[in-house]
Amino acid sequence: MRLDFEEERIFGGTIGLVGLIGLIGLIEFLVIKTIKFEMGALWILGLGFWWWLCLKNKWDYWEWLDLLVPTGLLFGVGINLSIGTSRFVYAAGYFLVWIINRIIAKNYRKMKWYLSGRIGISGLAGILFWSLFQMVVEIWNSNGIYWVGLTIEQWVSVLLFTVSITVLYIRSERKILKDLPFFGKAIRK
Repeated sequence: MRLDFEEERIFGGTIGLVGLIGLIGLIEFLVIKTIKFEMGALWILGLGFWWWLCLKNKWDYWEWLDLLVPTGLLFGVGINLSIGTSRFVYAAGYFLVWIINRIIAKNYRKMKWYLSGRIGISGLAGILFWSLFQMVVEIWNSNGIYWVGLTIEQWVSVLLFTVSITVLYIRSERKILKDLPFFGKAIRK
């Protein structure tokens, strides 16, 4: 992490993000008398807020993404373990995704598929694997609101998965015509 970031702005942004999530939890508790955060929505809210903060302060978003996603995954482990044994599967999933994230962070420059070698793959992969985990684990959740056969949490996970895999592919600097030769031949004719 570069040292040209101002500590006061980082601290203020972190307090703002935690305060925003806390406010959502308070409103949820006052309205429905329980706290069941929609984690996908919190991921979108948190990443969106930090993206805005990075734009405002001219920080490198991808550098921050590689730092904040593993931190958020560990935070998710702690939150799910503190709720109780009913959330152990979620905590284990967050921890598994964190391990995958750390493996990718250490080895992404050696991956032949990732041509650009640019930072950001670790954070994007963390979001990608987390959304896959969330889609699978929510199959057994019978308490959710369903729309077209999926819970709201699964739809948010589908959105995060689609966006993260698309951005990951674009940042890898790969060419779709080279990766899909059949379609490339059809387009060239």
